[in-house]
Amino acid sequence: MIKKLLPFLLIPALLFSAENLTYVYNFETPVIKDNIIYLQGCRPSMQGFAPMVAVKPVVLLVPQGSVASSFEVVYSDMAELPGEYYIRPHIPDVNLDAKGAAIPYDTKSAVYENNAYFPQQTRSTSFRMQYKNGHPILVSTVYPSQYNPVTGKIRYYKTITVKSNLVQKRSSMPVKCDPGIRDLLKTLIDNTSAADNLPLTLKDSASYEYLIITTDALKSAFDNFIAFNKRRCFRTNVQTISAIKSTMTGRDDAEKMRAYIKQEYKNNDIVYVLLGGDESPSDPNDVPDRGMRAVYYDHHVALDRFKDEKDVCADMYFSTLDGDWKTDNTGTEHSYYGEWKTEDMYWDVYATRWTVTSVDHVNAITNKTIKYSETPVTNAVNNLLLAGEFLWSTWGQVYGDEHMEEYLGTCTKNGYTTYGFPTATWTNVKKFYEKQASWTIAQLRSSITTNKISWMDHLGHGNQYQAFKENTSGVTTTNYATNGTNGNFFIITTGACDPCWFDGYDCLLERFLKLSTGAVAVQGFTRTGLEDDDGTNGAGQRIRRYFHDAIFNPNKKIHYLEMAAGHGKEFNADIILANDTTNNVYHGALRFIAYGLNFLGDPALSFWTMPPQTLQVSPSFTGAVFNCDTKGAYSWVALVDKNGNILTTQLTGQNGLCKIDEPLLTNYINQNPGTKMKLRIKAHNFLPYEGDIDLPTSIHDNQNSVVFTNGFSQINKTLSIRYSLTDASDVTIALYSAKGSLVKTLLSQRQAANNHVKTFDISDLSSGIYYCRFTANTHQTTNKVFVTK
Repeated sequence: MIKKLLPFLLIPALLFSAENLTYVYNFETPVIKDNIIYLQGCRPSMQGFAPMVAVKPVVLLVPQGSVASSFEVVYSDMAELPGEYYIRPHIPDVNLDAKGAAIPYDTKSAVYENNAYFPQQTRSTSFRMQYKNGHPILVSTVYPSQYNPVTGKIRYYKTITVKSNLVQKRSSMPVKCDPGIRDLLKTLIDNTSAADNLPLTLKDSASYEYLIITTDALKSAFDNFIAFNKRRCFRTNVQTISAIKSTMTGRDDAEKMRAYIKQEYKNNDIVYVLLGGDESPSDPNDVPDRGMRAVYYDHHVALDRFKDEKDVCADMYFSTLDGDWKTDNTGTEHSYYGEWKTEDMYWDVYATRWTVTSVDHVNAITNKTIKYSETPVTNAVNNLLLAGEFLWSTWGQVYGDEHMEEYLGTCTKNGYTTYGFPTATWTNVKKFYEKQASWTIAQLRSSITTNKISWMDHLGHGNQYQAFKENTSGVTTTNYATNGTNGNFFIITTGACDPCWFDGYDCLLERFLKLSTGAVAVQGFTRTGLEDDDGTNGAGQRIRRYFHDAIFNPNKKIHYLEMAAGHGKEFNADIILANDTTNNVYHGALRFIAYGLNFLGDPALSFWTMPPQTLQVSPSFTGAVFNCDTKGAYSWVALVDKNGNILTTQLTGQNGLCKIDEPLLTNYINQNPGTKMKLRIKAHNFLPYEGDIDLPTSIHDNQNSVVFTNGFSQINKTLSIRYSLTDASDVTIALYSAKGSLVKTLLSQRQAANNHVKTFDISDLSSGIYYCRFTANTHQTTNKVFVTK
């Protein structure tokens, strides 16, 4: 069956079976603007010195348990634009450390000498398989527009069909799915309907959501933060780096730490990881980082064209857990981490760092995070400061000012659309723009305090110890006196070079993070920044625009610190995964930026984007199924038992609706009928909620569409289910591990109203406890299954 979807003017269709996946894209007539080919739903090509034709990223969710073994592209309905055109080349970025002249702008690839259409369709057969929370994703690129630079002719294809043969293969990581994961997937993939019916994984009452890895000396200092986590629906586990080093295997300490995170992800429900320690190799208790290799083309004449950085400090290594970042999909081991074909560009957990070395540092950041989250200064939440500095004068005067303006409202520049701070609600915006007037650090400091700034964005030159005209010696409680009462602790994001270089001596942004006043979270580059020296089309700006888009796009609303930062990189995965470092037109800027842009702060920090409100809820039970409208996108909900322990949690989707149907909740209600539970909710732009809910006195199944005649039964190595459907229903029967991860889907089909008997072979399962979930339309029943060998 072909399902039609209509995002903008791009009209795809999806068809898949167990053996193949087919997807159809339809395109309207391209538009030529500024000597670039634009198509709705596409982006301009970023191949160095080649024509900027319209390119369509292909990101398709593949059925669980399958991977693509081939990729075929069929171009059809070709049309030609009337007239002749000049399409300009894409010029690679410039290192922000560079301030002099660049190579002439008329540099072009050999493509411009060929009387042939660029690009050739044969380039469309390559693809990469990636995974997000165990869900397989096919990533590639197709080329709906082509340009002949000799004749000046442009042609385009109204229809492009992609076909992929599928083979059975599962990710090494377990499949996890809750309403939040499902909706996050839908923000990334083209075939969004394929995610609609993904089965939700079950929860384990012994699990936890938040992992802290720290040193022996600092472990007890996190007690207040753990209590705060409990209030915002997270169970927390703390592990020391010394214990990880002694129990885990790996090439080095960073690999051991990642192996531990993978282990805990497999065995529990962790979503967030806090690396609670500085990267100090001379300290036996340091919390290590991972250095990645990224090669990029820098066209500045004062530098060697190709820059080969072999140690870009990248904490995303601890967030993306498939593979090992050193071995590619052919089994070849590379010399360095992060080289081409080893990348894993989709987040499984969300890891950030506190570069703390003392109890005072932990206490300071804990206090700032709690005050920001629980007692914000309401009337100052939407106060913004934008700071831009002079960048280059190679082709004209280029300032960071123009980049800052692209974070306000809706921006359509450079061939893609992103959302920024809504101008209707973020009305208190202070601008320090050098294009308009010179400004000093004293003026910026004063504005942060007097205008109660909650967020500062910046672009200019910098280094490890300096950015936005501030240096490490100026980061004091006197200069930044915001204490959470006289103004909100604020967010800093900057595109300058090196201010987040935390794997050396204390860098500028580390100083801000560890200060008891001022910033609650900081984002910057651990190495140099890269930008366009003739405008705003640089790699750093692209990823930073998509970071803002994750938060403010009404179709995304991803408001957690590292989820939003990760999304800015995930959304550019097709570009990052595409190019080989041996390709002589390789520019590599986006890979370099993705590795180097890091956040320091709490990964689960929820950005305030509107003045906080007080949440009113009306929770209810249908049988043993809990329902609640949290009124906030991606809300965290926790049910707390009579002993004060979190029984189960859920991350809702964008609509904020929570539905918890777990065996552990059913068991608890049966054991405690008619009593009360605590309900906790952390919903976006609402103050934390806690209240009592009444449990049912008994559990009744009010959905009579399914009648179980003999229920679930096991004989030897088979599982039988007998049931009657009073109405035609979409039936799914799935097996989950004791930890709640999907093991296999036994049945997924529409069935007629009738008596049914289904028997399944479960002899391939290892001994242990499993859960079998039966779903028929809105009815769900879950039973334990015991397998013995």
